[in-house]
Amino acid sequence: MITKLKIAEVLNTNNSFTHSDTTEFDDLRITVRTISDVNVRIYENVRPANLHDLAIPLPGEHVLIFKGIRQESNTSTRRYDWYYLTTYALQTGINNNLLPGVTYNINNTANNKELSELWKSQISEKSVKLLQPYPGDRIIQGRWGNRFRLGSTLKNQDTVISKLPPWKRGSGADGDPIIVLSNTKTSNNTNGFITENLNTDYSSLYLTSTQELPGYTVVKSLKQENGYQSQFIGVADRINLNAKTDSVTINAPNNIELNTDKVVFGTQSDKESGIYSTELHDVLNNIINVLSTGVLSADKTTILSVVDQVSLNEACTQLNNIFNPKIQQDKRTE
Repeated sequence: MITKLKIAEVLNTNNSFTHSDTTEFDDLRITVRTISDVNVRIYENVRPANLHDLAIPLPGEHVLIFKGIRQESNTSTRRYDWYYLTTYALQTGINNNLLPGVTYNINNTANNKELSELWKSQISEKSVKLLQPYPGDRIIQGRWGNRFRLGSTLKNQDTVISKLPPWKRGSGADGDPIIVLSNTKTSNNTNGFITENLNTDYSSLYLTSTQELPGYTVVKSLKQENGYQSQFIGVADRINLNAKTDSVTINAPNNIELNTDKVVFGTQSDKESGIYSTELHDVLNNIINVLSTGVLSADKTTILSVVDQVSLNEACTQLNNIFNPKIQQDKRTE
């Protein structure tokens, strides 16, 4: 059987029709009315063609549909269903690509709702700008400003691209890969394309190879800088890592830096402060000095030792080992 692609207008989504072969597909099926047919036809229960990359169309948007074999088919019997591909960019929009009423006025159906009103009852309209594409990119964009970019260091990016990416060539070469996952913020005053922004986006995740991120500013300057190499950068107002049954591990050959004003350990609400090692050293050193000096006898003519010299020498050795250079913290300044 040879089947041509058809252009169709989406009339409804998430239907609750009952079938003898009810499956999980029921919640994904849509109702459409063809645009490309000479005699306009309605197709109910049109199934998604691709479950690995699924985009749910909205009433009033247009899709491509085709007829394909369904699961009950075998060598002797073939049964068919209609399948839909993703919407096409009729309005060049991200949030919606509506053009309702091309086929007919939906008020003539039992649904008794305009397509635009039906669409508004399902999602909220939002101004979302297109993400600036770069040569060779693979971009996946949701309706709401959530984006996934498979990009690279661009060749001659400073001369051929009007809206530059937030990364620049670092120690590597053209074509070095970068992956960016972001929930971007869109200003209604922004013209044309937008780009990701590590500082202002709601949240983002960057996997770099050799790129520099010159516009990225951290809350507090890093103490340990080692230039630009491959980086894993996650940014959000709050970051929560939760291991359900085992441990959270962080491995690093150099440093693990906790660059914040306060570090809290433990699960109890009742907390106590840590110890400043330098001040502890000074206190213990003063005590040892007092003990090594001794005390005056009752007649104030002789200095008596409080502890023996061997114990004092051992205490001095232990005092010198009190500092652990593998753990660094801010010195007390107040």
